[in-house]
Amino acid sequence: MKKARKGGRRDVDSDGLSPLGRSMVAGADAFLEAMRMGEATEDRFTVRTVELQPEPRAFKPEDVKAVRGHVRRARRSSE
Repeated sequence: MKKARKGGRRDVDSDGLSPLGRSMVAGADAFLEAMRMGEATEDRFTVRTVELQPEPRAFKPEDVKAVRGHVRRARRSSE
């Protein structure tokens, strides 16, 4: 895997996509097309199932304040 360049110009195409971005878009397009055609996705793509059993955690007052701050900033930036 190539290392990302620090600073300088990134390789992008006319749509502003890097090679990785172009590959991701192509994969998403292929997946969407398969869905439209009614193909079983597991026949064409790698499908993995992961079961998570998240445990609740205790939040300290400063944790709650931090989350509230993030939510406020997110709301402001989406307006």
